[in-house]
Amino acid sequence: MCVAGMLAPLLVSPAARAVTYPPREDSGVAGIDPVTGRVLWEAWRERDLPEHADDSIVQVARAIFQSPYGAWQWSDPVDDGVRAAPRSVAPSGPRGDFIVREDRRRLELRRVGPGGREPIGVFPIESAVRKRVRLGPVLVVQLDQGRLLGMPLAEPEGEWTPAWRFDAYEHSDRPRHERTARLVPAGDEVLFVTHERWVLIDARGRVRRDQAIADPWPRPDPLDWGGRYPFGVDATVTDHRIFVRHGRGVILFDRTSGRELARHHTHFFYLPIVRPFDDVVLVQIGSGMPTPLATYIRRQPDWRDPLNLSRLGPQDMHKRVAATRALHAYGERYPLEKIESWLDTVGDGSPDDEQAAARITRGLLATWPRRRDLASLVRACVDALARGPGDGDAAPPLGESAETRLMHWATLRELSLGQAFAGPDRYLDSSREERILTVPNDTLKVLVDEAWRVVEHGPEPEREFAAFVLAAEHLGRRLLDEEAFAALALSEHEAVWPWAAAALVRSGLRDELVGIAWRRPEADHGLIARFLRRDIAADDMSAEEVRFWTHRAEQSPLDTARVMTTTYIGPVPQRYVSTIPRRPDPQRPLPPSLYAPIRVHLEQEAAEPTVVRRGGWFSLLPALWLLDAFEREADTPLLRRYLAHPQYLTRAKMVGLCAWGQVFRPK
Repeated sequence: MCVAGMLAPLLVSPAARAVTYPPREDSGVAGIDPVTGRVLWEAWRERDLPEHADDSIVQVARAIFQSPYGAWQWSDPVDDGVRAAPRSVAPSGPRGDFIVREDRRRLELRRVGPGGREPIGVFPIESAVRKRVRLGPVLVVQLDQGRLLGMPLAEPEGEWTPAWRFDAYEHSDRPRHERTARLVPAGDEVLFVTHERWVLIDARGRVRRDQAIADPWPRPDPLDWGGRYPFGVDATVTDHRIFVRHGRGVILFDRTSGRELARHHTHFFYLPIVRPFDDVVLVQIGSGMPTPLATYIRRQPDWRDPLNLSRLGPQDMHKRVAATRALHAYGERYPLEKIESWLDTVGDGSPDDEQAAARITRGLLATWPRRRDLASLVRACVDALARGPGDGDAAPPLGESAETRLMHWATLRELSLGQAFAGPDRYLDSSREERILTVPNDTLKVLVDEAWRVVEHGPEPEREFAAFVLAAEHLGRRLLDEEAFAALALSEHEAVWPWAAAALVRSGLRDELVGIAWRRPEADHGLIARFLRRDIAADDMSAEEVRFWTHRAEQSPLDTARVMTTTYIGPVPQRYVSTIPRRPDPQRPLPPSLYAPIRVHLEQEAAEPTVVRRGGWFSLLPALWLLDAFEREADTPLLRRYLAHPQYLTRAKMVGLCAWGQVFRPK
């Protein structure tokens, strides 16, 4: 394939995009060995490319550097001899005199002759066409439902019917993948790829290989980028390899055996470019630089920096040196230009500590790695934490300090959760995003020992980071016994015990957390209830957990109702879905023991209103929703009384109240 053909899908005009996305300037390329899948080198600038790189590789890399959005193929590439006009296909059949058009909910085969284009066959389809690929004498059509049709490109003897069908989801319980699946030409076959599997099909409709993807990357989250997450998955196919492309990275498969050879996080959040050459495969990458390190390199405030790590003054060169050392261990080359521009400003008249920092930085630049290594970054952070403040190979003030220790703790958390400054709630919800860090046992033991020291006697800002390390299932939990973990959950420090409580819920040990709740102060029960509400199901509750919820409802009925109605998977009516973020499921009943405390409180409030401040009505709505969810006819008079409540505001009137299947909406 010529260079111009390879560059064509890269140089798409920004005006052709249907939507806009946050700008990304950190566009680089990685050279991958097509046999082993190992990363050979990474480049963010043209001068970072290997000296022996061919001109074609340089041109493709240059296009990626200059146009990060070129990574995105906003329209499918044109297949030679397949697409003649929008929504039509001109096959190179026996005589090349047929055209296929898509017209509303049907496919139409037409003969091209002196008299025009005469329709000779029509086939109705049940949904829209996602993509069409010519495969020899057959046109493969992908429909919305995950169905593939092999339509013969020849004059039909009778009705025009498919030569074969393939239902991609007939044995899958997740048909929601269908809108993110892709159909890709693969020589004399076609590749159908989803988040969980890929299938090779030949022109006769025979499945050559149906390969599941072990540990697949997650499907697009509707909340990512405002519901406009990159379009699921795609693939690049060569004679011997299949590159499954995802917003998180690229997975390399052997086309013959189906074996996974390697996978790489690209850190770009868009479907990355993959361009194969004879001895190397170019893959587009983005910067994986952790936020705590980036704040010290950029020297600018960051809204994701609640600890104010980015406040880098003229005398804080030890922060810059510590961040540069960590980046050197990681091998991230994207910030080199920023570092070099800072070095150009350091001269003989600069302060002594700035000149010392510049000397150390120049020594690091001379030995900067050619590719990133996550394990080296983890080891560097652990070593820096184990050394302690003021130690190391650099004299103060360029050694480790309290601020740089926070940077290393936050870096370890971001490498695991994807977010440096996150609380236990984030840890509880991040199972689909958590990156399992491969930490050797000897390194992990050093980290756990340091985390215990910080939890027991360390400075307060570091305690929550150390508690996360001890609570994370793939870190401290590997080495802690039950007694040590119980001690962590019973800690007196408010920044420590919530991490252990969240870890118990993540592991499904709900009863263990309830047992710990009885041993903690009453003031902590509200936070424990917030953790227990995750994936709660009344029909699966143990007697001990029901007793906890009943006790909580008796002590604080309004807070319990709010917790249950915001994330509870239960029978809150469908008409309230637009008001509160929840998923109704009438098959999972509410715990009956919650009814009495909620009813008693609402009766008392109706008799003697205590909610008098403006907007206080909305603290009562969750309790009313919860009472209404029990669907008891005896509650109808009580719910009607709330229509005359002093704080029944206009917005609440728009929501309305429901009792026993009837909606009350005052005029």
